[in-house]
Amino acid sequence: MNISFLGQGFQDESRPVGGLLVQYLQEEGFHSFTGISAFASKLGINGLSRFVDIAKSNFQQLNIVVGIARGGTSKEALDELVKMDVNSFVFHLEKAAIFHPKYTS
Repeated sequence: MNISFLGQGFQDESRPVGGLLVQYLQEEGFHSFTGISAFASKLGINGLSRFVDIAKSNFQQLNIVVGIARGGTSKEALDELVKMDVNSFVFHLEKAAIFHPKYTS
């Protein structure tokens, strides 16, 4: 298993998180991908969609978990996620705590 923790401001800025996601989604050596994010935008989902299509043909399992707290994820982003036709999960807490992970595997 290959696990990468992606941080903000602690890694080489020449390799942004989005670029790493694109790279991982195109890997033929992996058999699964799970992406977890606090928020998703329609623009972000659309930017990854063609790479998710590549991953669907290479990976045995593809999962995406998105939080919706504080309106950070729009209905349009969720609609685009549904169109991707992958295992998708929405995370929401009624309490004041906010779901804010940064993890892919």
